[in-house]
Amino acid sequence: ARADPLAALQKRLERGRHVAAAVVETGPVGFAAEIGIAEALRRFALDAVQEAQLRSTKARNVAVKDLEAELDAGYGIYGGAGAKVSWATLVFEPDAAQWVSNEEWHPEQTSRWLDGTPGEGRYELRVPYSAPQEILMDILRHGDSVTVVGNKTLVQAVARRLDLAAARYRNGEPLL
Repeated sequence: ARADPLAALQKRLERGRHVAAAVVETGPVGFAAEIGIAEALRRFALDAVQEAQLRSTKARNVAVKDLEAELDAGYGIYGGAGAKVSWATLVFEPDAAQWVSNEEWHPEQTSRWLDGTPGEGRYELRVPYSAPQEILMDILRHGDSVTVVGNKTLVQAVARRLDLAAARYRNGEPLL
C-alpha cells in the first residue's frame, strides 16, 4: 500500500494534534503551513483542508527566501531542504504541450519547444524532484502524451505503473 500524506495528516489531526499555521500563498491551489507535531514547514493542497479555525496562537513570520529554501528543493510536497534532487526531462506531444507549456511545475523548471515555432509541436520540460511519488502522478495523468527521457529510474517507475494500469483492462473489463 502506498503512503498517503493527507491520510497521515488527518490521523494526526484526529489524535488532537493540529496544524498551527499562517497561510502563505505558494500557488493557485496550495499553501505552506507549519505543522505543530513536526515543527516544520509543509506544503498542502487547498482542497485537502477539511476545516479551518481561527486560533489565538501567534504564527511565526517566515521570510519568503526561507520558505523557498525549505520547500522548493524539488517538485511538490516532498521537495524540502536537504532533499537529494534529481531532474526529470519530460517530452510532451503537441496535444498536451499546448497546456503544459502554460503551467509552472517548479520555480526552477526549464523548457523549450522542440519542433520550431513556440506554441506548436513537442515541448520539453525539465523539472527538479526529490521523491518520485508526486511527479509520477503528474506524468501518468498525461498518459501517452508524455515521454520521460534520460532518467532510467523514473522511466522504469512510469513503465511499471502503466503496466499495472494496462493489466487491469487487458480483457476488456477492469479486474476488481
